Amino acid sequence: MFLPLLEDLREAATYSWGRACLAFLYRELCRVVVTETKEISGPLFILQIWAWERFKIISPSIRDPSAPHDAPLGARWSRARQITEITTHVLPQIRYNLDRMRPEDITWEPYSEELLDELPDMCIQGRPSWKTVVPLICFHIIEWHQPDRVMRQFGLAQPIPAPPMQTDELHDITLRLSESNWAHHHATYIHHWNRREQYIVQGQQMGQPLHHHSEYMEWYRRAARRWISISGAAIGCVVMINNMYFFPLLNTYNNNFIFFNLKCNVMYIFFIFTGGRN
Repeated sequence: MFLPLLEDLREAATYSWGRACLAFLYRELCRVVVTETKEISGPLFILQIWAWERFKIISPSIRDPSAPHDAPLGARWSRARQITEITTHVLPQIRYNLDRMRPEDITWEPYSEELLDELPDMCIQGRPSWKTVVPLICFHIIEWHQPDRVMRQFGLAQPIPAPPMQTDELHDITLRLSESNWAHHHATYIHHWNRREQYIVQGQQMGQPLHHHSEYMEWYRRAARRWISISGAAIGCVVMINNMYFFPLLNTYNNNFIFFNLKCNVMYIFFIFTGGRN
């Protein structure tokens, strides 16, 4: 499927290979989260680097965090501390650590201007399209790229986003479809891609961090799946309840009352998630 595209290397250099790789990776991520699939394919090293760049609790230490001058930014992780022994049974702990992350544990803007200035030109040629809402196309695959949902990554304030543009119908399109002229089949999406400069996300510069009761955070708590482990959800619920009801009472009631309610809520959460069993 891909080999015929390499017959003319000059022509191949005009294709958007990076976005095709992202489209394939996005489709694989969609596939594994909505089914019982236990296998995944695609350029998973991109996902790994994405996580390392943002989540400090799972990233290895790196000897030199500066950007390489002759390679993509991800190449700096080749300098990371090597781990030769694999510890087993760490998945529950990693899930719990992810559940317990605080805002300061996340690198919200991993690509600073200073860092980008150190990169070779080939890495920043498509920079204007980093913030454009477009369909990513790879043969039968259409996956929407929506930076409007991660604006904080670009130093912009994040409003409540519009509903996702990805539809279930797009996931129903497979290579088994009898029509193989994908340029014709996806003509609407290709037209959108060719006009991508018109769909660049605009926003206000991020000022202060979002507070707990901001409009966006209130929406996020209603819409998101906030925890991935039972233990993380139990502790998270206690923290949430105290943020909502008990900490504001510190100026009215004494600390003994607050800690009594905290203990009651811990017990309540324990019974919710365990049914009273040890």
